[in-house]
Amino acid sequence: MSGPKQLRSHAKRAYRAGQPDLASELMIQAWDAAEAKGDHVICAEVAHSAADLFLALGQEERAERMAKRAVDFKGRTGVSDILLGNYLAFLAQLLGWLGRPEEGVPHAKRALEVFTGALGAENGETAIVHELLQDLSTQGDLKKW
Repeated sequence: MSGPKQLRSHAKRAYRAGQPDLASELMIQAWDAAEAKGDHVICAEVAHSAADLFLALGQEERAERMAKRAVDFKGRTGVSDILLGNYLAFLAQLLGWLGRPEEGVPHAKRALEVFTGALGAENGETAIVHELLQDLSTQGDLKKW
């Protein structure tokens, strides 16, 4: 049996090869393997990859669940870094796309705090997250994301 990272890689390859059903099944297996391993970092990585894949496959509810798991498991590591900021921004963006921007605002705020703390207020990546927060707050043009 392959480990979670290998299964995740196989899922991504299956998706690129035009095999969405296989990609989905492999990603579910990757998640199960990550969860069984019990490593919060690996769980967060696989959950984020799964969220991205499920969104690409049009499985928005699954994508949302996995995006929330990525944030949760990354939070359990106790490390507030750019990766956590990315996961938070992705979740905020996803909620905006799903027509629930008000639910995305707290995640975007946390992402902005992480990016500002790690990169500074003047950094380009921080500016992108700030713009996301503004768009969610005003229910602006969320399609651009």
